[in-house]
Amino acid sequence: MMENSMTGSTDNERSAFLRWLDEWISSLPKQEIADGQNVAIMVVDMVNGFCKTGNLASDRIGALIKPIKQSLSDAYSVGVRRFIVVEDTHKQDDREFSAFPPHCVKGSGEEETVEEIKSLPFSSEFIYIDKPTLSPAIGTGIDAQITKFINEGVSTFVIMGDCTDLCVYQSSVFLRLFANYLHERQVDVVVPANLVDTYDIRVEDALKIGALPHPGDLMHQLFLYHIALVGCKVVSTVTWGK
Repeated sequence: MMENSMTGSTDNERSAFLRWLDEWISSLPKQEIADGQNVAIMVVDMVNGFCKTGNLASDRIGALIKPIKQSLSDAYSVGVRRFIVVEDTHKQDDREFSAFPPHCVKGSGEEETVEEIKSLPFSSEFIYIDKPTLSPAIGTGIDAQITKFINEGVSTFVIMGDCTDLCVYQSSVFLRLFANYLHERQVDVVVPANLVDTYDIRVEDALKIGALPHPGDLMHQLFLYHIALVGCKVVSTVTWGK
């Protein structure tokens, strides 16, 4: 692992990295997918509890509904037929509620995918997976489904949803590392920056409510960088068809 001989970072180094990060984000390539036959899509946590109502609902996340719905429709039109829809689903007394306020409790309705996506005319082809933790790899059996898709010839996974630095990050890393582990063939994990996002809590607001600050734009950018760092393909947008 490469490491600078200096310990820590100076303000200038941090500023230089943040400038580079802005430039990297602004220069992300577009991804064109003409044929969806060997493509699978994972929709992460586009549920009521993050998009519309509840302790963790966010307008930033809700704003993803329209572009994700359109992207799913466009993908279906070019032949994508493999969809995994991951839904954050918790027990009433879930351990995760020591880190986050109660959310997406099973039976509350918050854990259900938003109606706009759930009512798509091809939604009967969705494979729904309840996710009891931040990671889709724990307690879900999703690895068997991913293995099946890859054995059927899937060579590209496209991830969309929320949050960039939490469940999208966990999902992207899992897919990338699991595909590496299977070592069957080249498999791309594509994350379009315009189809993922995270929530925002300003420092002054966090101090008032006793929460951790969470600058949404910065966290979004930093974790797109981390997603790219593990070998995923981070793009600005994905377009379906020629």
